Amino acid sequence: MEILSIAGGAFLSVAFERLFKKLKFSRSLNLQKRVLNKLQNWESLLPIIFALLEDAEEKQMSNSNRLIKIWLAEIRDLAYDMEDILDELQVDSQRSSLNITKPYQASTSKFIPSCFNCFKQNDLLISNSQTISKVDDITLRLQRLVNESNTLGLIMEVGDKPGEMALGRSPSTSLPELYVCGRQTEKAAILDKLLNDEGGSKGFCVISILGMGGIGKTTLARLVYNEVTPENFQLKSWVCVSDQFDITSITRTILEAIGAKCVLNDLNLLQQELNSRLSNKKFLIVLDDVWNEDYLLWDSLQKPFLSGAAGSKIIITTRNERVVDIMGGLDRVYHLEVLKDEECLSVFAQHALGTDNFDAHPNLKEIGEKIVKRCKGLPLAAKTLGGLLCGKLSRPMWERILNSEIWELQETRSNILPALRLSYHYLPSYLKPCFAYCALFPKDYEFEKNQLVLLWIASGLLQQQSIEAGHLYFSELVSRAFFQSSSGNKSRYVMHDLIHDLARFVAGESCFNLEYMLEVDKKLKVNFEKINELPDSIGDLVHLKYLNLSETLIESLPESVGFLLQLQTLLLFNCHRFLKLPMAIGNLIDLHHLDIRGTDFLKDMPSGMGNLKNLLTLSKFIVGKEDGLMGLSDLRNFLQLGGNLSILNLQNVLNVQDAMNANLENIDGLDELLLEWTSDFGNSRNESNEEIQVLNWLKPHSNLKSLTIVSYGGRKFPLWIGDPFFSNLSYLELRDCKRCTLLPSLGQSLVLKELIIEGMEGIEVVGLEFYGSGTFSSLEKLVFQNMLNWKEWTSPTRSGGEFPCLGQLKIKNCPKLTGQLPSHLSSLVNLVINGCPDFRCSSTTSLVPLKKLHIRDCNVILLKSMVDLPSLTELTIENISEMSCLPQCFTQFLIALENLEIEGCEELACLWEDGSEIANLACLENMDIRSCPLLVSLTRKEQGLFPLNLKHLALYSCEALESLLPDLLMRKMDGSSSNSSNVLGLEELVLDGCPSLKSLSLPTTLKQLTIYGCKNLSLLGEILMHEDDGDNNSNLEYLYIEEFPSLNSFQGGQLPASLKQFEVTNCKRLESFPKGLLQHCTGLGFIRIWRCDMLKSLPSLECLSNLIELEIADCKALESIPDLGLCTPNLKELTIEGCKNLKSFLNSTTMDQLKLLQVLSIRDCPSIELIPFPGEKVNRGLIEVLLPNLAALSLDDVILKFLLPNTTQKLYNPVPDGHLATMAGCSLQKLTSLQYLKISSRTWPPDVVLPSSLTTLSIGLVENLESLPRQLLQNLNSLQRLAIWNCPKLRSLPKEGLPPSLGALRIYDCPLLKPQRFEAKGDYWPLTCTIPCVEIDKHQVMRPTALKLKLGIMLCFFI
Repeated sequence: MEILSIAGGAFLSVAFERLFKKLKFSRSLNLQKRVLNKLQNWESLLPIIFALLEDAEEKQMSNSNRLIKIWLAEIRDLAYDMEDILDELQVDSQRSSLNITKPYQASTSKFIPSCFNCFKQNDLLISNSQTISKVDDITLRLQRLVNESNTLGLIMEVGDKPGEMALGRSPSTSLPELYVCGRQTEKAAILDKLLNDEGGSKGFCVISILGMGGIGKTTLARLVYNEVTPENFQLKSWVCVSDQFDITSITRTILEAIGAKCVLNDLNLLQQELNSRLSNKKFLIVLDDVWNEDYLLWDSLQKPFLSGAAGSKIIITTRNERVVDIMGGLDRVYHLEVLKDEECLSVFAQHALGTDNFDAHPNLKEIGEKIVKRCKGLPLAAKTLGGLLCGKLSRPMWERILNSEIWELQETRSNILPALRLSYHYLPSYLKPCFAYCALFPKDYEFEKNQLVLLWIASGLLQQQSIEAGHLYFSELVSRAFFQSSSGNKSRYVMHDLIHDLARFVAGESCFNLEYMLEVDKKLKVNFEKINELPDSIGDLVHLKYLNLSETLIESLPESVGFLLQLQTLLLFNCHRFLKLPMAIGNLIDLHHLDIRGTDFLKDMPSGMGNLKNLLTLSKFIVGKEDGLMGLSDLRNFLQLGGNLSILNLQNVLNVQDAMNANLENIDGLDELLLEWTSDFGNSRNESNEEIQVLNWLKPHSNLKSLTIVSYGGRKFPLWIGDPFFSNLSYLELRDCKRCTLLPSLGQSLVLKELIIEGMEGIEVVGLEFYGSGTFSSLEKLVFQNMLNWKEWTSPTRSGGEFPCLGQLKIKNCPKLTGQLPSHLSSLVNLVINGCPDFRCSSTTSLVPLKKLHIRDCNVILLKSMVDLPSLTELTIENISEMSCLPQCFTQFLIALENLEIEGCEELACLWEDGSEIANLACLENMDIRSCPLLVSLTRKEQGLFPLNLKHLALYSCEALESLLPDLLMRKMDGSSSNSSNVLGLEELVLDGCPSLKSLSLPTTLKQLTIYGCKNLSLLGEILMHEDDGDNNSNLEYLYIEEFPSLNSFQGGQLPASLKQFEVTNCKRLESFPKGLLQHCTGLGFIRIWRCDMLKSLPSLECLSNLIELEIADCKALESIPDLGLCTPNLKELTIEGCKNLKSFLNSTTMDQLKLLQVLSIRDCPSIELIPFPGEKVNRGLIEVLLPNLAALSLDDVILKFLLPNTTQKLYNPVPDGHLATMAGCSLQKLTSLQYLKISSRTWPPDVVLPSSLTTLSIGLVENLESLPRQLLQNLNSLQRLAIWNCPKLRSLPKEGLPPSLGALRIYDCPLLKPQRFEAKGDYWPLTCTIPCVEIDKHQVMRPTALKLKLGIMLCFFI
């Protein structure tokens, strides 16, 4: 079976066309005459049914006749059965010719889960008698269906309907996808909020775009996102969230978007990394298409955002106002309205006619206006219909669209806009199955073009089974707006939600969709990548055409893979442990695509691969040395290869004749080629001239676009490298060719854009031979790296100059290079010089266009040699020797500099000698200085000036820093300013690891202050305080203080009213805060106080009506916390942990006011005492009355004893009179919003009942728990994660089983529950075998059910 069970004439049309071809091919098979005669009957009946499909599809779209749908379903089943028989006959014939015998057993059902029963697999190939019987049965079914078509009134169609296109025609085109009309007002309003609104109590604020599907929310967000610049936001990221709010995935996407190479999977590590990356940076994050209504998930995701700079923004797009409320965006919400008719008409015309009006086609305007009215102002509908009519200027065609019956279908049946249904209805028939096929993808699934094309090919959906044809299909679907580029990754594509709904709709009820199973994978984090082997029964899947094992731990394939004679695509991408291909792989003569990239441990290939002459894609060819392995001459069998090819282990070529026989020059479809020898240049390496002869005979076809040569051992390169004959070669890399003493002549190439030369240790001079007769006229990027013996770079002296287009030049780790840069670099904008201590610029070198400069491990003389840098905006200096301050002759040219980074300059004592050159730094806004241990001050003389427009200043590990020029920082301790004309605009200051810093004054413009480990900064308390009159000149919003051993108190005064976030951590001597410290901070939204061992009391929290989150942890001496409720009515998160001496905490009035509290964690506070509650609240229960919205609760036994019914009080030690020992208790069952519950209690109460809303339950430190109570879990039908830890006596789980919804079970430090008990033969196997993820003491118990599920997805997802 090649295609999925998807209804519709388009799919059946493709299936029938394929049947015609297979029937024709069957004539060449060695079949019994009787079988051949019966197959001829099929050939006479199939064309009749084929001619009826067009009419049947159109009629069943309107659902006017249910019998037609039944008829089409029977046709579909019949087509599959016919295809199965024809495939099996072909496989039998192939086995006979290959002398393959295998006793087949009906074991596939044990391998593929029952949930895949819609895929009809035939495990036993049929015998001759079975063949005749099945053929007879199908013939009768064919005749019956033909007869029924008359009863149904189906009419045979002849010819193509309007809109039909031949395969050879180029895809229709419309203007760029992001054409937008009518959103300028909304765009301007949002940009104004982005750039001017500094609101947000947490340092960032949420801006919401709210509207119905298809109205243009994503388009508007994209417009705004692309409008902002790095000057507005230092970091920005786009994330398509969709209905699965996967925190780990979202965090990873953000990290990758801001430049982190993320290989982490642990959420904690990911969030720590993101927290570090965002720290004190102003960021913009777009969360597109958000559906999440779970505050806990949003709360968890946002934690790293708190480290960002003030003014950071998050834009969300959503259809749901509840989402806006959860994410705190109600005060900045934009309700997006539909477009006006004239605006919608403009969008429609742009995609239909290529212009935004009808001036050139006035005869179509009236019809166009009527069509647009039916789009109801939705730009997606107008865009899709415009794409449908693109290039079609026939008035009757437009009228047919306008008058189609599909407009009249009730939207309520499917929520699919009639305009979108119409766009599908008029798709060419060859595109319909390809589009409907995408119904298999989950919403917002990002797919690559080649990935989808390979799946179409494997499914037999293309009229011409080639990648080129698939690319044409794909491009046409893009041009018709069915696919659009992903906002986060331009190489990937997505479908709009409504387009995805359309695909699901047209696919019909019988479409098997794996979205649910993929969601399970996301929700439960099942580690399917841990699969390390395939069973032999894989060979039973005789119809398998597509097998994707990418990124698994598989080490080899069983020999039974050789029985998959219809396999066309085998993907082993990034199987990093893969060692060996099966010898029988040579049987797969229909294999077209073999991707083995990222299989570094694969060292050879079996010689039988030479039989795979139909290969179109082979990512890697490994030259073997021994008998039975592939030799280089076998490459001649793969003349159809295209795309990328790496030829490895060329040192094994012992006979030059093999290179000649490889016939590489005749493989004209390759785009990229890598030729690699071993990196071992020892005595075993051939010292003769054979390597240059081998390389000479490996000359590729002139169509090649990219060439990389690695570890070549010749003394020079053959002449074909650099030959202008290669008119398409735009990328060339020569790497680790250590014996080579002469570079090839490359300058004459007219198309070479990127050249990388690395590890050429034999090169001492790059001279005129490098240029040849040319000037590198098209070269845009040039890299020299690890050239350890390179001494001189000589340039030709010709007028006009070399490298006219060079924009990026990198010279790294060339320690002996003493020459100078070329003089003519008229286009250079990015220059990196690293590890070249004696290199410098020529006095004639012009760097006027240079914008980015990075210098590392060089001498200060290089800086002094650089003159005339008027365009430089970014400068990074690292490890520069002999530099005590920035050279004045260098800094005087930095008139456009915006960002300056200095790191590891161990001799740097100051930045500027006397400050006279600072006037040239008028554009400098950001400055980071790291690890400069001798830096004493920024300017050697205190009367020097300071960059007045500097907004961000960060100093890390500057141990000798004593002063930041307090006389020039606007406000001194007495409030005066020594130089009123020098008003500093500093907004963010970071001081980290500056122990010698003693004095600090702050400008009133400062918004963020971070101080870490500045142990001698003893005046901080006085400097930050305001007088009692509430001086509001300060703009400080974020204050973070950590590791201040000298700080014992905040002396008098108050923090500024502008403060929004306040954090104090690791101040071991801090004893108290002034009571009125926060009395003016009415906008304060976040307080965190951690690890202050001597702190006894907190400041008053009065007037903090905007406080949302309060965290107090590990303050061992803390005795009381101020009353919360009346002061903090908007508090949503409260965490109090590790406060050993805390006694006073909550009372009834306090809790009565915390109605919005959603997260409560109280743990490890053994001395806590609660004030009694009024009797009526005791009787009704405590938490469910006072905290009705609680979503997450974390408690230990000290708190739990106050919340339990009287029946459980006997489990605990007596509670003193006046406490809550007498309260009637609390039923956790009534907390209907609770989703997360963590209880760590020495003694477990036997009769506690939990709420059915729980999705996560964690139980730990229970000393007396021997068996998990049955009633504890019986009502938890939504539970997804269960964790049990540190329960030393726990020996059994409920015999009745665990909740069926459970996806992850983790048990730690419960010694009586061994991993073996959960394995296949263990006593808990029956209870847990259906749970995809079971982890016992960090041992991942492999679940065969989960294994089958993953294999089912990989094998059958797109068969």
